[in-house]
Amino acid sequence: MPGLRRLRRGALLLLLSAAGLAQAQLQGPSVTRRPAAFETHLLFAGSDDVHGHELWRTDGTPAGTRLVRDVQPGAGGAYPGELLRVGNRAFFTADDGRTGLELWTTDGTPEGTRIVKDLRPGPEGSMPGALIEFDGDLFFVADDGESGFELWRTDGTAQGTRRVADIWPGMHASMPRVLTVVGKRLHFIADDGRHGAELWVSDGTARGTRLVADLNPGHALTRFDSLFAAGETLYFVAHDEAHGAELWATDGSPAGTRLVKDIRMGINGSAPRDLVRIGGTLYFGAHDGRAGAELWKSDGTEAGTVMVKDVDPRRYRQSAPRELTAVGDALYFIADDAEGTALWRSDGSAEGTVAVKRLPTVATPSQPTGLTRFKEGVVWAWPDGETGLRAWRSDGIEAGTRPIEGVPGAKASPPRHFMAFGDALVFVADDAAGVSRLWLLDKEGARPLLAQKAASRAAE
Repeated sequence: MPGLRRLRRGALLLLLSAAGLAQAQLQGPSVTRRPAAFETHLLFAGSDDVHGHELWRTDGTPAGTRLVRDVQPGAGGAYPGELLRVGNRAFFTADDGRTGLELWTTDGTPEGTRIVKDLRPGPEGSMPGALIEFDGDLFFVADDGESGFELWRTDGTAQGTRRVADIWPGMHASMPRVLTVVGKRLHFIADDGRHGAELWVSDGTARGTRLVADLNPGHALTRFDSLFAAGETLYFVAHDEAHGAELWATDGSPAGTRLVKDIRMGINGSAPRDLVRIGGTLYFGAHDGRAGAELWKSDGTEAGTVMVKDVDPRRYRQSAPRELTAVGDALYFIADDAEGTALWRSDGSAEGTVAVKRLPTVATPSQPTGLTRFKEGVVWAWPDGETGLRAWRSDGIEAGTRPIEGVPGAKASPPRHFMAFGDALVFVADDAAGVSRLWLLDKEGARPLLAQKAASRAAE
């Protein structure tokens, strides 16, 4: 039933999608999701003409780049996805051509790469997704063919893989999503068939898995835009019938679930976004109905939830702060004002919220993306106004904010999947030929990790 299989896969990816697809070059065009970083190597999904899309590893050198295992023999490929490191192993999803899409694990060697458990025997596969580490195990969502998509956990062995709870009993999937760890609690959104989509919590056991609060009583669905952990508190953005989209907080109990502040009175809501924490302060963008979408902060109380600065005070204008990123005690973000788009920095005060550098104006609409901490500054993607989409870096001052030299501008896909690898930065970007590759930035500059064709041999 290939049609049904494609439909199930598409529905799961729509609901539980992790990182978007990117591309890298091994022996010809290849596709890679966000790599999983270990101390001495990276694991990533790559492709060559012989094996198709499979699991690879690299230490940053051509000689140290190799196929881990040909999970689905032949050129079709297993399409590994959702790579996640847990301890000294990584988990990922893959299709070996016999069991369908199932959960796999690897220690980076061929013999240490194996299926965890065939949860749904046959070619359909259990379609696992939403992988996250919690309570020393891997938690994920899968469909075993009997209970629909529900919450599961594993210690990496078949015997230690079990369903946590059948939240919507029977084949009616509860579709847990947006799994978020808050101390010793795992929060997520799910539908039990009685309350609609609402906030849930689990301690990893069936008994300890329960509804937190029914924000929209009855079968009405509550829309959740963000879940963010801050110490023992979960902040989240939810739409209810009285307030629209506003900021909420919970300690995991019904009594401890509350609206932080009704920033924009009425049903429209302030739509908080891009939540980030620095110390005991939560920062986010929100629309109060008067100043437009601007930078806000909160200490978790109604009185302590205030606008930081009206970055663009013009009438009927707004700065729309986005890509909020914490670097030490400083907050970096992208915003617009009368002078255009800029990288901004804030210490949490109006006076300390300043533009670091005005970004080049481009003819075609584009948005800076992927703002990520790197050492004591940030990196992100933005057109340079001349050669296309570039990887940029900033140390927090105008003179130190510039495109990363050695990485050509791209015409289509922006640089993406920025992540630390030891003292270096690894990311995916297009080369001069328009083929996306893995790049490394260290004290010697930026260069492709796979400067030559990688060897098609299994890892030793």
